[in-house]
Amino acid sequence: MSYLQKVVQQRGGAIRFIRAVEGDAMCWFYLRLNPDKLGEYEQKLKTGDMNVSDYGQILESDWGRYPPDDVVSFMREEYGFDTPAESD
Repeated sequence: MSYLQKVVQQRGGAIRFIRAVEGDAMCWFYLRLNPDKLGEYEQKLKTGDMNVSDYGQILESDWGRYPPDDVVSFMREEYGFDTPAESD
């Protein structure tokens, strides 16, 4: 496990990048997942209907399909998290 992964784990868990639709608008979230809620989170992913904040701490979020470059860079530098490419 890398140093950054250890820091992330100590800060509360793995980070997930989530894209969603609220109403008719696209949005995205970086979620620091609460490890105790992993199973529940994975089950809710299958339904596609969830309140993201129920499963951890939202680190960054906004409207749109993909975060701006400065947020992607911040997540890499601060948390060692590589955001999936926009086409993924």
